[in-house]
Amino acid sequence: MKFCNQCGQGNEEEADFCIQCGTKLGAEGEAPAGGAPPPPPGVAAPPTPGYTAPVQQPTGFPPPPGTYQAPPPGTYQAPPPGLPIARPKPNDGSAIASLIMGIAAFLVCPLLLGVLAVVFGYIGKRNIEDSGGTLGGESFAVAGIILGWINIAIFAIIAIIVLVVRLAV
Repeated sequence: MKFCNQCGQGNEEEADFCIQCGTKLGAEGEAPAGGAPPPPPGVAAPPTPGYTAPVQQPTGFPPPPGTYQAPPPGTYQAPPPGLPIARPKPNDGSAIASLIMGIAAFLVCPLLLGVLAVVFGYIGKRNIEDSGGTLGGESFAVAGIILGWINIAIFAIIAIIVLVVRLAV
């Protein structure tokens, strides 16, 4: 076992660089920094003052974020993989159309656009449910349905008021 002159870490005999700090390992007979001879085989080297041993990760798991150490000079090692990029689901076009028509119904053609908002909203919800989770936008469809029904109700109330006033005159 070779011991690092820099940190005192025990390394395999064939290792050229320390597995702890990456320092090039010298000959086996060299003493670590401080002048003390290396400990006999099978005995761990005492830690240097101010040194804290790293927490060993279980094998098979990636290292925790922020703990990447550069490989020893002259070797290449790919950096650990980052988090996967989550891409948002595409929204259903009918759901978006439902929301737009539900909003526009407050400005122009409340009955026509209100009915279309409800129809497109239900079509959008069905498309989203049938997609198996590949489409998003259910909240757009629900909002369009609600706005469409509100516009239909407002139109119906105004129509009843106009009819009552016409009959009363």
